[in-house]
Amino acid sequence: MNFSKIQFMTSGGGSMALKGIVPKWDPKELKFYHNGEGFMSVQITQIKGNCVKNCFGPKTKLDIAFYDVDGKVLYNWNKSK
Repeated sequence: MNFSKIQFMTSGGGSMALKGIVPKWDPKELKFYHNGEGFMSVQITQIKGNCVKNCFGPKTKLDIAFYDVDGKVLYNWNKSK
């Protein structure tokens, strides 16, 4: 099976949790699922450094955190390119 290189982050804004109604998912496709209210933060950072060799410009770092309604971090995810 071929997987797309596109990655999606979704955070709902409808303020309705369907407690107890959790769909089944493939852990290869879905890494985190929270059946409750909360929010998501996104931070994008450009990392500049000193290049000696193999330098292709600044790197970009993406940090995403998912929180519950009390502000407790439920899941973190990051990626650099």
